[in-house]
Formats: sequence, C-alpha cells, structure tokens
Amino acid sequence: MQEKNHPFSWAALGRIITAGILVYLVIKSIVVFVVILIAMILAAALYPMAKKLNTWKVPRVLAITLVIILLLIPIAALVTVTAVVFAKQFPQVIALLSPLLAKFGIAPGSITESITGYVQGNFAAFAESTKEVALAITGILTTIFLTFYFMLDAENLFSLFAGLFPKSKRLNARNLSNELSSVVGQYIRGNLLISLICIAVIYGGLAAMHIPFALPLAIFTGILDLLPVVGPVLGAIPALVLGFAISPVRGILVLVLYIAYNQLEDVVIGPAIYNKALNLSAALVFISVVIGAGVFGVAGAFLALPIAASIPVIFRYKEELLAKEESPGELTLDEKIPS
Repeated sequence: MQEKNHPFSWAALGRIITAGILVYLVIKSIVVFVVILIAMILAAALYPMAKKLNTWKVPRVLAITLVIILLLIPIAALVTVTAVVFAKQFPQVIALLSPLLAKFGIAPGSITESITGYVQGNFAAFAESTKEVALAITGILTTIFLTFYFMLDAENLFSLFAGLFPKSKRLNARNLSNELSSVVGQYIRGNLLISLICIAVIYGGLAAMHIPFALPLAIFTGILDLLPVVGPVLGAIPALVLGFAISPVRGILVLVLYIAYNQLEDVVIGPAIYNKALNLSAALVFISVVIGAGVFGVAGAFLALPIAASIPVIFRYKEELLAKEESPGELTLDEKIPS
C-alpha cells in the first residue's frame, strides 16, 4: 500500500502561527477586548435611535451625541442622588445594624474610625486604590468614545465585516450582521428599560415601608437585575438585611415585595417588552452566565446574555441558507435588502 506524501506548506504554517499570535494577543489584552465588546453592544442598542433622529434631518454626529448624552444624564443623576442619600442616612443604617454588628464583635462607632485609620495608616494602598478608580474612569470614557465611533461608522463597519467573506457570501454576511445587531440592540434596550422599571417599583415599595437607603437599595437591585438568573437574588440581600434589622415583619414584607416583583417581571414585564423575540431557554441563559463570569468575571456575566441571544439567530440563519440551497426558488433572509 503506497503512503501518501504530505508536502510541507509554508502557507499553512503561517496561518497556524498567525492564529496563535492572535489568541495570545487576545488573552493578554482581555480588558481591551471586553471594553470593545461592551462598546459594540451599546452601539447596537443606541444606533437605531440615532438613525431615527438622523431621518428627522438631525445631523448624524449631533444625533449620536444627543443619544449618548440622554443615556448618561440619568446615570449621572442616579449616582449623585445615591451619594447624597448615602451620606445622609449612613448613621441611621449603622444604628439599625448595631445589634447585628455587635454579634460579630464589631463596634458600630468604630467603623468610621477604622476607615479613617486605614486611610491614614495605609496611604500607599489608598493611593493604589485611587489608581484603580482612575483606570475605571478611563475605561468608562474609552467605552463611551468607542461607542460613539462605532455608531458613527456603523455602515462602513458592516461593509468591512461583509468584505471578510467571498463575494458570493457577502450579502449573506451583511444581512446576518444586521440581524445580530438588531437582536442584541433589542435585548439591551429592553433590559435597560426593565432595570428602570425595577428601580421605580422597588424604590416605591421600600420607601412605603420606610426602609432606609430606599433609593440606593433600589438602584443596586436594578443594576443587578441586568444580570440574569442570580442578579435578582443578590440584589435582594441588602434590603432583606435592613428589613429584618428593623423588625421580622418588615423583613417579611421586603421579601414579599421582591418575590412579587420578580414574578411580575418574569410573567408580564419581560414578555411584554421583549415581545417573545428573545425567547431563550433557562439552561442556555444559566450556562452563558456561568461561562461569561468564569472567563471575564462580572463584566462577562453581564455580557453573556446578549451573546447568547445571538446564537439562535446564527443557527436559524444557517438553516435558512441550507434550505435555500435545497430549494433555490424559495425566498430567504439572504435575498433581503440590508436595512
């Protein structure tokens, strides 16, 4: 039996080396990769609004700037109000938690002193933490600017992505990228809207029960509500601790509030906002969150579901392309005009 000769291929070796270098660069620049991914997802969510303003004769750059500002103003307002409320009600919360703190051998009055002493005695560590804050701020600003430029150059980016494929497949790639952008954008816009509803409902309930830190607790719950599966559970813990610190009855009422809202969100609010367009299985959601958190940490957990929402679109698109190859006369997605 004659053995087949496998001639050495410099091209194949070059592709392997290139792939290895790319993987290495991605691993070494994982933070940059996450920032770019967040910016792309935000751009997909905000671009339709900027495009709508543009159709109303608003200049493209101005339309994109207005959309980003409209997103940042509520965030800045919430942060400011939360800081003010936190400063005012911190002594009241410490007084409520005094019995609980005492059980762990912590003197409530020593908390502020210990923080001050730590800063004075560990200035180097404190200075290092300020560097971390500065890096976080830089990352936020970078994400905002990247989002702006992704939105500004969206059409060229779509064309660039399609250009990576052979000419016969470019229309398919362009349509697929359009649909992925639409699905991810719909998820992000819906999730942000649900988060705002969560903040409003939880704040109203906690304020009615006279729970201290009602607004910060509601904002904390709303932010974690962006995280599927485990977010609502983690978001309820601080409010439950404060509720039971006041009285068992108040704690039970807080528990009822959170359970009732979660049911309302799962059964009514979520389906109404998403309109069943993002009907993902619970198993896929959970696996996505676990993988995302394991690879990218907290940011990965938040980014997991938009990516998971894209997977059914890719599989459905592949099935439609295969169906078209079997039935050439049938109209499928690849024959649509890109929006």
